[in-house]
Amino acid sequence: MILLHRLTPPTIFIITVFALGGLLFFGKDFLPTFIFLSLLVPWLFARLLLWDYKRPGFWIFLLTPLLLFLAGIALLFLLEAPLALWTIALLIPLTLALYAENLFTFYHLPSQYQAYALEHLTITIWIGTAFLATAATYLGPLYLNLPRPIIFLGIALLTYLGTSSVYWASKIGFETGRRYALIGTLLLTQAYIVLGVLPLSYLAQAASWSVLWYGYLTLSRASATETLNYKAKKRVVILTLALLIAILLSSTWF
Repeated sequence: MILLHRLTPPTIFIITVFALGGLLFFGKDFLPTFIFLSLLVPWLFARLLLWDYKRPGFWIFLLTPLLLFLAGIALLFLLEAPLALWTIALLIPLTLALYAENLFTFYHLPSQYQAYALEHLTITIWIGTAFLATAATYLGPLYLNLPRPIIFLGIALLTYLGTSSVYWASKIGFETGRRYALIGTLLLTQAYIVLGVLPLSYLAQAASWSVLWYGYLTLSRASATETLNYKAKKRVVILTLALLIAILLSSTWF
């Protein structure tokens, strides 16, 4: 049985590469096969997690890679630049396989698991999901007649799920994490609306929002775990502002 679990990470990589690559190569003709292959991904992750659906960790470790996969698919359907399409089609399978590899060691070979690996990967994946999802929602209204309130609600839900997942992975208590997650959801949803008004490209808007989420996650995690001090706060604020300024200055304003 452990051999089957050991083969799960490379299997996830092969399936997602074939699914995304086939979609880019063959277009709509490949759609039925793409849907079938995409449905295999959550099944493989759930099997790797031992179908332990009664524990919150099962849902967090399942939703984290799946929402990245879905956000990437949504953006693939909207993009036209070949380089961007193939970059996403390669990075997503690599990221899912890496996450699956760490889940395998955590669940099935705990002696080989590297401490904090899943915590750091979970944060990284959610930031990546934030960028892909917001890029798709900023770009989507140009092609689809999507009601703004539904988009805002979706961003709020994504923010709450992502923030709560990161807090859980960081071993922050539910009550404390819920309070920070609600505050973050309110602030970041407002930031998303404000960025949508600015005359920036969808990539600059998505990158800016992802940087703001990173800054909030870093500061709030440190505050919740009582490790936040003046030096750490100053470092995070300076880094966040520097990234935002770099994005805004390098972007084309319409």
